[in-house]
Amino acid sequence: MQLIFDGELQFLHLIKIMSAFDILFGFVWKSAIFVGLAAGVIMVLLYFFQNKLLYIPDAPNRQPSANPEGLRNPGEAGLNYEDVTIVTSDKVKLHGWLVKMPGPQQYYPTIVYFHENAGNIGTRIPFLKYMQKYCNVNILLVAYRGFSYSEGVPTESGLQKDAHAVLNYIFSRTDLDTEKIFVFGRSLGGAVGIYGLSHGDHKAAGLIVENTFTSISDMVDIVFAKLSLVKNLILNIKWHSIENIKSIEIPIFFIMGLKDELIPTVQMLRLYQAAEKARFKEKHEVHHGTHNDTWARDVEEYFKQMRNFIDKCLKQKHTETLTH
Repeated sequence: MQLIFDGELQFLHLIKIMSAFDILFGFVWKSAIFVGLAAGVIMVLLYFFQNKLLYIPDAPNRQPSANPEGLRNPGEAGLNYEDVTIVTSDKVKLHGWLVKMPGPQQYYPTIVYFHENAGNIGTRIPFLKYMQKYCNVNILLVAYRGFSYSEGVPTESGLQKDAHAVLNYIFSRTDLDTEKIFVFGRSLGGAVGIYGLSHGDHKAAGLIVENTFTSISDMVDIVFAKLSLVKNLILNIKWHSIENIKSIEIPIFFIMGLKDELIPTVQMLRLYQAAEKARFKEKHEVHHGTHNDTWARDVEEYFKQMRNFIDKCLKQKHTETLTH
């Protein structure tokens, strides 16, 4: 009887163990389902709302009119300018400013400035003032769709249309020398400028890019490292500058802040290396420059290097014209 009793105890003990394992398995299974569903929901949200995560037109204010005095329009900073409206191929109206040198504008180079991501174009007015002061250039700054006073909602395909529209506009101006048009892009603007020149018919005198990235996919590895394994499933924004820059044949100037806390300098170096078809390429490294203040670390030296690049491009272009 004792053996039977002991056997029943062992059996009951085994039942309890199995029951505990069943409860544990059920908990793990339900947890796995919950985690899987949660991950799935997050992936779906990221897929459909990634444009809102990437493009930040409202920081700190969407419209320049909400800025402090001096940042609401170039006139408040003593700059001569005209308001510009450009209509894209999909009928979106873009707003911008053409900041003009005194006297006949065709005597001066013109820089098309594709701006950074966050904020409105009014916050770029101090940079415009210094650029004109040190480089003696006209400057066209147009807000992307969804930014500042421009209509629409920002998307990659939308900003690509914006790039084409802006370049079409500036090359159609009869009061400017279209042989002296340069493209400048900082951060996101670098990707927009690279795309515009690599996928368009217009041939600028030169391209200047500052603290920009190789691709959004590469940036996901830096900013959202945990999404790297699934980025190919959810990422529909490309900005594949590392490929686009390979087809650009005009001179390119790379400006990089070596303390950039957002975009690793190695991505700028990779773009520099990939620009194999550029007529010539140069780089300017700012040792203490961060993502946003590279230009302000040494204003005079920064713009001296930029102006030297512009002069070199124009001199080479003039020499080629004479020899042909």
